[in-house]
Amino acid sequence: MYDGPFDPHTGRRRTMDEAVAWARQRYGYEMVNGFDRIIDEGNARHNKDRVASFGEFSPYEAWYLDSWQPGFVRWASAPVPETDAPSVVFLLSIGLGNGSALPQPTGRFDLLLNDRRVASLRVVKHSETWVSEGQATVHYEVRRLETAPQGLGLILDSVVREEAFASYGLLLVKVDRSLVRPGDGAIFEVRAENRNVSTQWFKVDKGTNVRMHSDFYTGLAAVERGRIAPRVGQYNIYFGDIHTHSGQTAGGLGTCGTGSVDENYLYARDVSNLDFYALTEHDWQTNEEHWATLMQKVEAYNAPGRFATIPAFEWTSLVYGHRNVYYADANQPFFLSWQEAQAGKGGRQAMAASVDSPRELWAKLDQLNTFAITAPHHPSAASHPLNWAFWNAKYDRLVEIYSAWGSSEYPENRSKGFGADRYGHLDVVEALNRGLRFGIIASSDGHDGNPGNAQSPVYRHHHLWHYLGSGLAAVLTDDLSRGSVLQALHDRRCYAVTGAPIALDFRLNDHVMGSELTADQVGRRPMITADVTGTTHLTMLEIIKNGRVVWRQPCYGETYNRETVAWVDEQFDPGRENYYYFKVTQRDGEMAWSSPIWVS
Repeated sequence: MYDGPFDPHTGRRRTMDEAVAWARQRYGYEMVNGFDRIIDEGNARHNKDRVASFGEFSPYEAWYLDSWQPGFVRWASAPVPETDAPSVVFLLSIGLGNGSALPQPTGRFDLLLNDRRVASLRVVKHSETWVSEGQATVHYEVRRLETAPQGLGLILDSVVREEAFASYGLLLVKVDRSLVRPGDGAIFEVRAENRNVSTQWFKVDKGTNVRMHSDFYTGLAAVERGRIAPRVGQYNIYFGDIHTHSGQTAGGLGTCGTGSVDENYLYARDVSNLDFYALTEHDWQTNEEHWATLMQKVEAYNAPGRFATIPAFEWTSLVYGHRNVYYADANQPFFLSWQEAQAGKGGRQAMAASVDSPRELWAKLDQLNTFAITAPHHPSAASHPLNWAFWNAKYDRLVEIYSAWGSSEYPENRSKGFGADRYGHLDVVEALNRGLRFGIIASSDGHDGNPGNAQSPVYRHHHLWHYLGSGLAAVLTDDLSRGSVLQALHDRRCYAVTGAPIALDFRLNDHVMGSELTADQVGRRPMITADVTGTTHLTMLEIIKNGRVVWRQPCYGETYNRETVAWVDEQFDPGRENYYYFKVTQRDGEMAWSSPIWVS
């Protein structure tokens, strides 16, 4: 329940002391101003002129830390009072931004309290919560979001003068009382960690007392909740990145990724806050010994209920297209594409295990008699096109509609990526129009060591230059475990987002996305319903039927980020096969696509 600033008994606004006492009684939190004085500016830029922030108050000073190494800024909080509250919550006014109208390499900002790292933040446009085991709960409550049209920059204050996007809000840092000393201020430090030079920035404000002049009530409630999955109908929604590459490969085979295997897993879990993850090394980067190491890692990081990991590899055929292979069991082999084996990759063992075509790959999976999914990606990319003539309903359960390569939905939907040359007839909508049936997901195809947050235009892979998030898969399932995630992907109870964790429920006559129905099941007037919760203002909702937009609703912010839809298909033809899917667009450009529902 939202309490707000007023005392429910008197109707009078709480004073600061009363608000602090209320938080202590309600949650067991002692609220403390998180910024009192700067200790060391380090590499941060200091600004006293026209400082952008949020709310009606204005900070009169701010420090901006760019995302390049070595970089840090250090400050002290207000003194922590003597308290019997079990936890202390520090309130800070901060900002996060891109620093340029062009995409920038991503990294992280480590937040330390009294020399103890309590969270690793990344630049985000939406509210997010980081929870470290036994350490802290850190919640960023976005209160202001500014985004520029693609290719243009915003002037936001005297320092931020060419900005693609920036968010401003309240940072709440909850720690156990034992980690701070009464009478002293806590020492905060933020360190920038990035493999590449980047203009992405973190900002901390000094100004008006945030305990009195900001709405901290929703933030405190979020800290109390911690990380919880959104829920739609009978399902939880979990988000993951299941297409990434590290820089740690079998000796002598070369690499096109970045970071060690461990670094990729830790970034996915602790910085990007992913619920599930798959490291999909290219087949040509792998031999039997390295594959065994990868499978050991996937099991070591698997933690049902917190972080589900999936055994996987990328089958990289130069002549048939690329497919990721996902297993439920880590005791399964990888297969090298025949063309890569011919090129001398992987050695004799890999050559013996190579497969010539997708049909041969599926035959090998049949012989294993195990659970497996194959998922094509960037199908229309001119450099790596996919031949849709090779398609297997048993294994090709998914297609990756969006990644760092941009969108593969249809030819006009290119502006959100780098704009690589495409074969339009190989796009996802064209494959659906051919009668192929698959669930729709997104993932990053990240090569920069930052799963769930991939972006690196200075690296060798041009396709990693994109203006939106790097792509995530969302699944609707009961619990967070490898088996449940894979079952949802297999059953097509899944959808794609460009990066923002948009919550989406899409149904036809109450049948969930991914369903295959008959005309007898839906009647003459099938009912489409959708429930959408965005991370910022929604701008457009669309229903696509048989490759065409048949319903479109512009949103003007009347209900901010939540919309429900009910639409009857009055033109339904039970004599033909029909498919429907749902598409969401936000004002920051982030998008979501549901998996289709088919009616025979």
